[in-house]
Amino acid sequence: MRNAALLGLDWGTSSLRAYLFDQDGKVLDERRSECGIMALPAPREQDGFPLALEQICGDWLKTNTSLPVLACGMVGSQQGWKEAAYFDCPADPKVLAQSLTEVLFGAGRKVHIVPGLIMRGDYPDVMRGEETQIVGAMGLASAASDHATIVLPGTHSKWARLDKGIISEFTTFMTGEVFAALSQNTILSRLITSAEGAQSVRDQAFQRGLEIAGKPESGGLLSAIFRTRTLGLTEQVPGFALADFLSGLLIGYEIHGVQEKFQKDAALYLIGDEKLVARYVKALAIKGFQSTVLKDATQFGLWRIACAAGLVP
Repeated sequence: MRNAALLGLDWGTSSLRAYLFDQDGKVLDERRSECGIMALPAPREQDGFPLALEQICGDWLKTNTSLPVLACGMVGSQQGWKEAAYFDCPADPKVLAQSLTEVLFGAGRKVHIVPGLIMRGDYPDVMRGEETQIVGAMGLASAASDHATIVLPGTHSKWARLDKGIISEFTTFMTGEVFAALSQNTILSRLITSAEGAQSVRDQAFQRGLEIAGKPESGGLLSAIFRTRTLGLTEQVPGFALADFLSGLLIGYEIHGVQEKFQKDAALYLIGDEKLVARYVKALAIKGFQSTVLKDATQFGLWRIACAAGLVP
């Protein structure tokens, strides 16, 4: 704790991660809790957020009473500790870092909350939490400071374009959430099984879904989705591989939706869950994109924003 310089929080809907940084930005310790903003130990109005923070890292805060605290994610949403207004895109990360929202807790201590990003206009879009990962990616990959595309697969996948150190635009796809809804709560779930099966068959089903996505003869996304059922009924794809087909189909349509906006010649980086990112790497390669996987982007993003905000030297 003598070398501790920052407490960073990645506070999402279902979980909370805490990172203790030293004076050089190295993570000294890391902890995880299930106390996301929707699972606090007490209601929001009854100090649920301070209690969750006390549970996960109260000893860190007691040992170092001057330790600055920086948080990103859904903690800054309307349902969070305090709403951090969205910052307009295009966004300069340095200016973003100067727009933190403060909330008091304990004996006059502060938590600084990173704002989300918003794209305004006829087709508005928002992100909250991913902006910190993108800032981290810009520091981890030198090419990301020039022209690059950052892909963040997940429940709501994000594609962000970077131009000369500026987050110029982004697009959201509900790929993960739609996959979960279709595979668990529709008639498709009657044929999708969790049985073990040859990986090669699953890979073929995934690629088949990718190849169908965007083809005129597929009849569009809503028609193509029904092929999950008909391919199962005709036994062209076994039940254990139907989820892979559906996954390939939805990811394929996601990639198809950004092909014109995000150029193939720009550096492409992926951030996220290891297994899901690996699936995207495979899909992008089949579609003709080369990509690089970045790790620890959230931690590095919190540190870079804290530096730019003057919270640490």
